Amino acid sequence: MRSILLATLVLLTGNFVHAQDGASRAELYQSESYLSEGWKPFVGMSSGFMSSGGRHEVEGLPTSIKALGSYYTEDAQWVFDIGGGLQHQFMSAGRNSTLPMVEASARYQMGLGWQLGPIMNTYLADSARYGSANTNFTSFIGAAANKDFIWEGQLLRAGATVMTDLDIRDEQVLVMMANLQISFGGEPETSEPLALEEEPAAADHLIRQAQATLPEQKPLARFALQSSELSAPDRTYLRRVASLLKNNASQYRSVTLVGHTDPTGPERLNERLSVARAQSVKRYLEQQGVPANKLVVAGRASRELVSQEELSPNRRVEIKFTSGVPTHLDNALRSIE
Repeated sequence: MRSILLATLVLLTGNFVHAQDGASRAELYQSESYLSEGWKPFVGMSSGFMSSGGRHEVEGLPTSIKALGSYYTEDAQWVFDIGGGLQHQFMSAGRNSTLPMVEASARYQMGLGWQLGPIMNTYLADSARYGSANTNFTSFIGAAANKDFIWEGQLLRAGATVMTDLDIRDEQVLVMMANLQISFGGEPETSEPLALEEEPAAADHLIRQAQATLPEQKPLARFALQSSELSAPDRTYLRRVASLLKNNASQYRSVTLVGHTDPTGPERLNERLSVARAQSVKRYLEQQGVPANKLVVAGRASRELVSQEELSPNRRVEIKFTSGVPTHLDNALRSIE
């Protein structure tokens, strides 16, 4: 029975994740619920129910407190957790116990903040506590479903876990838990609105002439949903832009790289994503030799849409010169293909 349950959990998780690689993935990615790459610390609490194991007195209400490190991958597809804490068991038999625990999990991000994947808990106790086949620990494995969201400017995570034991002898114990976690790494980053200097007004006939002869400035990069990763065509285009900026660095004070998102998803997370996109372009231009002090990053989230009908054109990074840039340099930038 235990092997059947484990196989079912693995298959359900694997099949659900695999399904995201096709067209259904685009349907699930309805928001830009994105957290930038890297580690984020969480503290949390879980509580639920542990079923009876039969001969062993394990039935009761487990409650745990824990600290976790969560790693969000650069492609915004996976979250990996590792951490530990203490679990207290209110047992129906009247005996209570407290013991240390460790936790590890990997969850696929499905959009709208939802995550699903396998989880493993190990309770550090002697074999007599749970009737484990192992001398000093008992392990449980299962599936976890969580959702990240912002509340009052704070990153929170809520969800549920279902697990079964791996090593309790001749018995099957089921654990069901509800989880609530809070990130203590500070508020999610947001970008301050950027006040760009106004350029001197030009004569009407010069404006009309420029509009008739100059191509529209194309975005420096466009992005997939929930992504700040540069595509191969964008890298090719940025190399040409970098060559122009690097070879004419004395002719302009600075340029601002402005990131944008589509209008779906929470505004605070879109702020982070728009800045992350601009930073991706900045890093690449620096790698191509553009002086770092010439590049400024800003994020507009979804406040400056270029299309109401389609979402994808809004996921972009644009370039803006500060005032005083020579006309020939601006023209050259617009002419790059």
